This record gives sequence, C-alpha cells and structure tokens, in this order.
Amino acid sequence: MKKRKKQEMKQKAYAKSTSTTTPITTTTPKVTTTTPVITTIVEEIGSMLAPATSNYIMGSIEEGYSFYAMLGTTECPHCKAHKALLEQYLLTRPNITFFVVMLDTDASTRKAELVDHLELYHIPLTIKVENGVVVNKFEGRMELEELERFMD
Repeated sequence: MKKRKKQEMKQKAYAKSTSTTTPITTTTPKVTTTTPVITTIVEEIGSMLAPATSNYIMGSIEEGYSFYAMLGTTECPHCKAHKALLEQYLLTRPNITFFVVMLDTDASTRKAELVDHLELYHIPLTIKVENGVVVNKFEGRMELEELERFMD
C-alpha cells in the first residue's frame, strides 16, 4: 500500500512539473495573413509553385484574395505533366504564384468543402480566382497554348 501511494505521489509531482499553462485548441485558425506573406516571397524570388492545403485555398477565397491554383493528386500522370508544364511556364513569367493542392496527401479539414465549392469532377483542375471569386476554371491537362489563353 505504501509503495502504491508513493508511486501516485511521484506521478502527481511529475504531472505538476510538466504541466503547461498554454491552452490546447482544436479549432483551425482562419487564414488571414498567409497570402500576403506568399506575395512578398514571390516579389523577392519570382514566380513559383507553392504547396497549399484545402484550408488555405478556402480561407483565401473567403478573404477575397486573387490567385491561381491547381488541384490534383500525386499519382495522377496528367497532374504530374500539368505541374511540369506550370513549372516550365513560370520560369519565364515574373511574379506569378500557382498554389498546388495535392488532394491525396491533403489532410486538411476543408477538402470536401473545397471540392464542392469548385464543383470538382476531373483532375487536374486549374482555377483563377479574382477577389475571392472563381472567374476561370479548366479541367484536365493543358497544352502550353491553352495555359497561355487561361492566364490572359
């Protein structure tokens, strides 16, 4: 009995010494500052493909940002080819960011909401968002000429 009580006292002392005063939250914070940070990075290093999550894209739409994004999966051959085309295209275009959401590896909480919002039926999906409104969308793999028209 004494041994058990002594063990309980040690556990309480350990728990007290390792306790934290930082509250644990289970909610996802609203995206408010990430897009300007990415914009600043792009201004400094040029065009880029930036990995993003569904939470980030939905938050950016809700905040009224303008951006381009591609949604696909890591194993889709058309998605891989489209991503390579975007990388090639962006080498010659200053200050453009394409956000890339790989749906098969995206564990964020708003993936289904984003798929519904964009009415996603085929991948890859490329979107152009202006002030939080999807103004252009292309389902499937693009050729260079199609991408150039899409970007205009």
